[in-house]
Amino acid sequence: MKLFESIISSVSHAMGPFSVNRVMPQQEITPVGTFVFLDHFDISATPEQLPKPDGKLAHPHRGIATLTYLLKGEVTHLDSYGHKGTVDSGGVQWMNAGNGIVHDEWAKPIDNKLIGLQFWLNLNAKGKAEIPEYKAVSSEQLPLVNIGKMGSTLKVIIGKYENNSSDIPVESRQLLFNLSLKSGDEIQLPLNGSDQYAAFLASGLIEADGETLNLLQQGFLKKGVKKISIIAKENSELFVFGGEKYQEPIVSGGPFVMNSEQEVAIAYKDYQLGKYRTIDYRTI
Repeated sequence: MKLFESIISSVSHAMGPFSVNRVMPQQEITPVGTFVFLDHFDISATPEQLPKPDGKLAHPHRGIATLTYLLKGEVTHLDSYGHKGTVDSGGVQWMNAGNGIVHDEWAKPIDNKLIGLQFWLNLNAKGKAEIPEYKAVSSEQLPLVNIGKMGSTLKVIIGKYENNSSDIPVESRQLLFNLSLKSGDEIQLPLNGSDQYAAFLASGLIEADGETLNLLQQGFLKKGVKKISIIAKENSELFVFGGEKYQEPIVSGGPFVMNSEQEVAIAYKDYQLGKYRTIDYRTI
């Protein structure tokens, strides 16, 4: 039986003077558990070339939790609720936008490289009405598990693997794993057969249950999969994510993900009325 229901390739998407790889959504929203958005970025730049914290890139969110995971580089977060934090390679910027927030992020490359991913997780109706929250999570705070026989590792960013759990909050059973695979290694990854999953390859080349996943491709797993057999054809960075199906209506409008068109309209209006507060850049 085929592992993947479908495989998509990421699409280059302009982001200021740089470009990112838009994985999902593309033509339409394709939720995987509560995950509704994924961008991958691999930017070559000097520190002087990257945007500064001047407010030009500040923007609102509502109804989602954003999660930025860094493979290489450093990112600082500042938002309209006064939260501030910096993480570097292997760390996470997590923000629950709740009922509305404005945030800004700026980066510092390492060896002139900034590499990572940003996910959006959809909140339920209750979560969409709550006060925003924020966490800066260092690499050392995320469980790292040895897998395979050749030095491959699995980092638990969200959820639980065996007896290793992440402290990043989720509303339901969800997972996000970063598998750093050594060339030639073979691993077995157990999953919950009732949940939705996808696998995104940030670097390298793998086979999963005999199907090839190429660089910057994402495979949506078929229903009922309880285990993946993975062979790394090269050193690879693989992200497996998903979980329980989201049960409420999903309506997206720019930086807002709500349960109805009316709620999206309200989200925009509240932002225009200044209800999400403003960022105080004097705290930098």
